[in-house]
Amino acid sequence: MGKRSSRSASASSARPKPTIDYLSDWAAANRGWRCKYYKPDTDEAQFAPTPATEKALAGLAWLRERQLVGARRPFAAG
Repeated sequence: MGKRSSRSASASSARPKPTIDYLSDWAAANRGWRCKYYKPDTDEAQFAPTPATEKALAGLAWLRERQLVGARRPFAAG
């Protein structure tokens, strides 16, 4: 029972970060999943996926489409 209360206490003290912190982490040089930029005349950060991230996401979408097509094909008789 001691472990359970300890686990609950640590879970309740762990708070998720604000969204901007996650986006900033993902835009960090060691991650490179997002580009961080500022529009003219604003101090609010904007985020966009990097070209490599967009390419990876397109590849995943292509795989999903391909698997669905393959799943619909009838089995060939041997």
